[in-house]
Amino acid sequence: MSTLEMIRLALSRLRTSRVRAALTMLGVIIGVASVVALVGVGQGTTARITSSLSSLGTNLLTITPTGRNGSATTLTLDDATAIGQLPGVDGVEPELSASGDIAAGTTTTTTTVVGTSTAYLGVRAYDLWQGTFLTDAGEAGALRQAVLGATVATNLNLGADAVGQDILVNGLPFEVVGIMQPKGGSGIADPDNELLIPVATAEKYFVGNGSVRSIGLSVASNADMTAVSDEVTALLQTRHGIPADGTNDFSIVTQAQLLQTAASISGTLELLLGGLIGIALGLIVSAGIARFAGWDFTFDPSTIALATVFSLVVGIVFGVWPARQAARLDPIAALRYE
Repeated sequence: MSTLEMIRLALSRLRTSRVRAALTMLGVIIGVASVVALVGVGQGTTARITSSLSSLGTNLLTITPTGRNGSATTLTLDDATAIGQLPGVDGVEPELSASGDIAAGTTTTTTTVVGTSTAYLGVRAYDLWQGTFLTDAGEAGALRQAVLGATVATNLNLGADAVGQDILVNGLPFEVVGIMQPKGGSGIADPDNELLIPVATAEKYFVGNGSVRSIGLSVASNADMTAVSDEVTALLQTRHGIPADGTNDFSIVTQAQLLQTAASISGTLELLLGGLIGIALGLIVSAGIARFAGWDFTFDPSTIALATVFSLVVGIVFGVWPARQAARLDPIAALRYE
């Protein structure tokens, strides 16, 4: 049988059972559209998160305190200095943080004030837009110098001419020495919504106890990520007096682990959207019918659980049963069946 004859035969069968064909097509169209939409949302979310994480540095290890004996300040500046001496470590930048009210003239904003080192740009893969970054001289003298994140500069209505001007940070004057290139982000996850100052300055004026919120370090080679992570773990265990079988008071996260987590979250999001869309459509249709008929619309949460169980049963029964029946048919009889 030629291809043209097969097409004619298929069209003839479709014309014979128009309603059945239309319903079948409708089910396929809705199913495919739903899957494509949800996969598109999931892949878009994953791509956005992956792009954001990758922009923070490819060979990045981030160490954060997990707390011990009720304390969440188990990492210190001395820890960061010791880590910087390990082989394979290309750069280390400790971060102290505090909330800050920033004022430029009559314009104010609230942001996170981060005390960090001169290695910040290299470790975090940032670029400057204007001016200079923090210097060793500023660190040694605990100078009141600041580098503005792109979002902070925008919120304060400051442009390139802001370099060299003074702003107030919690009432203290700071000289703006630079403005960062934007990384991109929003809300609390906005990496541009920070004001950077020398770590010694942050310790002197804002934090004062030598504890850090995190230590970022870049590894010279991507192939050495695991080895350097193990070395850092052993070093911190020794410095913190943690036995081999004890519980660490710190955690080490790589970019690869963050990317895996992002992919897992996106997968869960896709599943959640399939269920939420179905529930939303059901409620909208029910409310519309109730309004058209003049009935009171009531909603029982147990209905959702019942509908979910029912859909699972229907899917399993009417998927397995026809397949089981078809498997028992004689091939010749199955081909002749209409």
